[in-house]
Amino acid sequence: MLFMKTKVKVLTLSSHYLPGYKAGGPIRTISNMVSQLSDDFEFYIVTRDRDLGANLAYPIVKPNEWNNVGKGRVFYASPEKLTVRNISNLIQDSPADVLYLNSFFDPTFTIKPLLSRLLGWNKGIPIIIAPRGEFSTAALALKSFKKRLFIKFTQSVGLYKNVRWQASSEFEKKDIISALGVNEGSVFIAKDLPAKKANNIKLIRRKQDNSELAMVFLSRISPMKNLNYALKVLQKVKVPVLFDIYGPQKDKSYWALCKVLIEKLPSNVNVNYCGVAEPSEVAGIF
Repeated sequence: MLFMKTKVKVLTLSSHYLPGYKAGGPIRTISNMVSQLSDDFEFYIVTRDRDLGANLAYPIVKPNEWNNVGKGRVFYASPEKLTVRNISNLIQDSPADVLYLNSFFDPTFTIKPLLSRLLGWNKGIPIIIAPRGEFSTAALALKSFKKRLFIKFTQSVGLYKNVRWQASSEFEKKDIISALGVNEGSVFIAKDLPAKKANNIKLIRRKQDNSELAMVFLSRISPMKNLNYALKVLQKVKVPVLFDIYGPQKDKSYWALCKVLIEKLPSNVNVNYCGVAEPSEVAGIF
């Protein structure tokens, strides 16, 4: 007798997903997970119907219904659909065996589903939360008072009670335990899966003596990514440097600070802001 293997069904909530790219790493982390683990898991993803900072929905998706995207199914919710009740209904109506959330602080895609559980609307489904570095020292230092006050409040009402935590490294596991005081046994390490290697990437020359040092920053431009520190270090560099910066200007005031630092750089350091890189361009940039 032949038995079919039953796949575990995972419902993932994330603020942004493909075809978006401006939100950076989490999109790639989730898409890599879907593409590489689909033999054992069925993935259902609920996300916004537009990219980070965009006012219009993606033109190539069907909003407020399930779309086949790669090896997963994606529900692109319009802004008016992102209420606590509607999110609860999506969870209830899905075939999910587990709910996988991709932030601790996200007001829509983490706090709302947890609120619906607290209200008794979708009890019973196991929950895993991947904070995605939100408890690192640098991340917690941003709006520190508000974040720590929020953590204390949610602990007092039991918003995150009985969830499991995913850390991508031993360092992040320690950060989660330190910030939340949770039991070590509730935090599990599962490294982020990298994208499959492209076959057409060639090695680029090493820097030769007295030649220009080529550097690249490729990330969201926000205080958490510490671009300003790199620019301060470059003020002390004596050799010729070409520094290309790619990434969405998520924090306009922070980018303004970085531009002031760029203007103070010595003449041997040449900085170019190159805009936002699409995922298909990243390998070529490196």
